[in-house]
Amino acid sequence: MIYFFCHCFQNNLFNFKTLDSNEFSSRFSYDIGFLRRKHPNPAQHTGLSDEEKQVIYDLQEEDPAGNRVFDSYLENALYNLSTKPLVFQRGVKTVSRNGDSVEYNTKCIYRLKTIPNFS
Repeated sequence: MIYFFCHCFQNNLFNFKTLDSNEFSSRFSYDIGFLRRKHPNPAQHTGLSDEEKQVIYDLQEEDPAGNRVFDSYLENALYNLSTKPLVFQRGVKTVSRNGDSVEYNTKCIYRLKTIPNFS
């Protein structure tokens, strides 16, 4: 999905793009029906009781633009991109020599990046 966003913004003068699920699915050979299917355990529902889940669905019915429930597979991916940091791991190899023995170690460097909110 990040690759798709980069591709869309590559030649975009005003840095604005609406995610077109049909274009996304055709470019990456996904079935559009699968992407629009309801996710069995959406990240937005984590830690919510059944009553709280019903409240957010009721709010979506009242104001769909302002109270979106991200419950399809595609929407769940967007929700995760906007709420969770991305961790980039980069390994660095080091060599230690103690007399005749050589020890190889790999240290990991982590970088955290967050993507701006999609709303």
